[in-house]
Amino acid sequence: MAVVAREVAKSTSIAVGALRASASEALAAVVLAGGSFIKADALCKTVSAP
Repeated sequence: MAVVAREVAKSTSIAVGALRASASEALAAVVLAGGSFIKADALCKTVSAP
């Protein structure tokens, strides 16, 4: 699914992101897909950018 989302993000101007209850999993999916946003209930962890 991340590969499909990445190709959509590369070939269109549609914003690709993730809507998840778990923010860390949403962040991982968006990073792999090349997305631009996440919407999650809460993020209570320290996250370091690549």
